[in-house]
Amino acid sequence: MTELTRTFKGDWTAGVLGHFEKPVFLELCRHMVVIQLHQGEALFRPGDTDDSIYVVQDGRLDMYIHESDGTDAVVKEVLPGDSVHSLLSILDIITGYPAPYKTVSARAAVTSTILRLPAAAFQSVFEKYPETLVRVIQIIMVRLQRVTFLALHNYLGLTTELFNPVLFDFVGLLHSVY
Repeated sequence: MTELTRTFKGDWTAGVLGHFEKPVFLELCRHMVVIQLHQGEALFRPGDTDDSIYVVQDGRLDMYIHESDGTDAVVKEVLPGDSVHSLLSILDIITGYPAPYKTVSARAAVTSTILRLPAAAFQSVFEKYPETLVRVIQIIMVRLQRVTFLALHNYLGLTTELFNPVLFDFVGLLHSVY
């Protein structure tokens, strides 16, 4: 459990598991599964249910997008300590509406050790620690907001238009007073 805990307490947990108290974190760790993959072996492919958080403990995964012409294009390398997950997919599992991967797959670029945390593990944690449900929803909403703002800025060039000027005036007033 120490090695699993050390891996799951890495940088990636700042976005998901790092927000939980130690008892909740340890409860989630009890649900982790270690997967050994040989080079070229698929972790998941289009059609598989998107129902887990994966962390590369050792080795490397290549993430692919399945193109309409039938080819696969590498879009990301996932290195040790990095995770593969969709917070919205976790929300799908929590609400009882799991969905399959549509165009994404992951394969071991080299022999790899992967840690799998099924999203269903959150259900048992919510039963034992009901307050964590609110925390998970908050994390998902903040991430969704961040991605939305980033997309609006990067693709539409919006900056100050994204913020309420009245709020800025109020924040500026507070800063000038204090």
